[in-house]
Amino acid sequence: QSQTDVPYKSILMDRRFVLYFIPWVMFCLVNCFEVPIVNNFVGADFALLISVAEYGIGGLSAFVAGRFADSIGRKRMVIIGFMMLGIGYAILGLLSNVIIAWYLYIVLDGIAWGIFILMFYLVIWTDLAGNRTKEKYYLIGVLPFIVSGYIQVLFTPYAQLVPIYVAFSLASFFLFLAVLPLLYAPETLSEKEIEKK
Repeated sequence: QSQTDVPYKSILMDRRFVLYFIPWVMFCLVNCFEVPIVNNFVGADFALLISVAEYGIGGLSAFVAGRFADSIGRKRMVIIGFMMLGIGYAILGLLSNVIIAWYLYIVLDGIAWGIFILMFYLVIWTDLAGNRTKEKYYLIGVLPFIVSGYIQVLFTPYAQLVPIYVAFSLASFFLFLAVLPLLYAPETLSEKEIEKK
């Protein structure tokens, strides 16, 4: 089946695309500032544990999220991911010196990462592209993650200047704010598919 070519400007002017893209950009920015702060606060050994645990939890979460995304819809899964992250950062903002809060954060962050990797790397942009060329959707969709990685490298030397409770409280606020565009975003899974499931 041939795909229609679409200009980049048309993608960026598409309301449906923008309503998913803005939350993804906000997540990438919050993450790029929070990772160096977390690593600086917990030390190298615990930061390594966080990474290993979150990759494992995220892999399992992506599988489960894929099953749910096909039945309850993509939009709901993305909102659930943002809620989990927001709750995780809110808990750390209040209880950053309590070890159980860190383990709870690792679980919530891992689940959210699994949801986001699945949704924002594999599913959402394909759904939004429809019968148009998908490569441009993927390029724009992945750019925030790449650019935020560069910003993270630049920010890392300054991470120790930010108080931990301030960082987590701001992260929680911006992640809850990121949900607002999603409330107006259309579901990318067709209603016929949801009803069939």
